[in-house]
Amino acid sequence: MKEKPEHPGPIRRDSNVALGVEAQLAALGPEKAVEMGVVTGREALEWLARNGDYVFHGTDRKLAHLEPRQQMQFNPKTGENIPDGEPAVCAARSIDPAIFMGVLRGHGAAGKGSHSGWGGSADRWRFYATADMLDSARHAEEPGYVYVFDAANFEHHRGDEWRSYADIEPVCVIPVAWRDMPEGVETADPAF
Repeated sequence: MKEKPEHPGPIRRDSNVALGVEAQLAALGPEKAVEMGVVTGREALEWLARNGDYVFHGTDRKLAHLEPRQQMQFNPKTGENIPDGEPAVCAARSIDPAIFMGVLRGHGAAGKGSHSGWGGSADRWRFYATADMLDSARHAEEPGYVYVFDAANFEHHRGDEWRSYADIEPVCVIPVAWRDMPEGVETADPAF
């Protein structure tokens, strides 16, 4: 992994996280602060988003680096998934989509119509998942992960989506759990 910044920016007194926690995040680093239970995954990611130029990618796997994969997009006219550009590592400027993907990825009953998704923008996200996925994620014992990348290594694709077309190592990896999920996740109909 890349060397972690000692302190990616000034401590802000107007944040949602208490100043004492801000100082601990700066002193310990976000990964260690989450590991020690000083902060939640969400609090660490909020701090990183405020104090650095990062993009975020969520998944259920902990890896040393990520490599480009073929992205797919659902075509509602044909009912099929079609390739969406060249293989890439996708990330968002906002933490909520990455947390959502990190917590929900790998949950759901195969072949039972399980699905999840998100859309919108940073000022108004919409998240949804089938009840089986939400229930499985809510009771999961293993965390999901949000990979934090230097935004300079990504190109804007569309909306809040950024892409890297090369193997890439994260600045850090933050574990996330159900308690870190965005508010207002809707339950989707399994009959997709």
